[in-house]
Amino acid sequence: MPAPPKCDLDPQQSIKALIFDLMGTCLDWHSAVSPTLLKALSISEGEKPPFTALKWRHECLDGYYDSSETGFPQEDVDYTRRRTLLDLLQSHGAEMDGGEAVEACVKAWREQIGMVFVFTD
Repeated sequence: MPAPPKCDLDPQQSIKALIFDLMGTCLDWHSAVSPTLLKALSISEGEKPPFTALKWRHECLDGYYDSSETGFPQEDVDYTRRRTLLDLLQSHGAEMDGGEAVEACVKAWREQIGMVFVFTD
């Protein structure tokens, strides 16, 4: 995993806002998730996976939305990621080598390479 970005904030500046991206709008989620997903699916180079990381992301976003629309308490995002991954595996007749591979994929979402936007005077 690459080193985290260097913080180059000037401590003398007055910070007005910090904006963090948690759902992959600005973060490079693909570089973090896709290789882990392909490895967990045991996909060889040149072989087509049963589904892509982008498909999984869309399912997660739908899952977050569906959960909020039910009126029930929001579920943990890792639970949604795990649930939608297991659903995709089942619907595509795909398998992963045990629960550790599934957990590695879920964890990859937390290892995104991204940006923090800082607004100052």
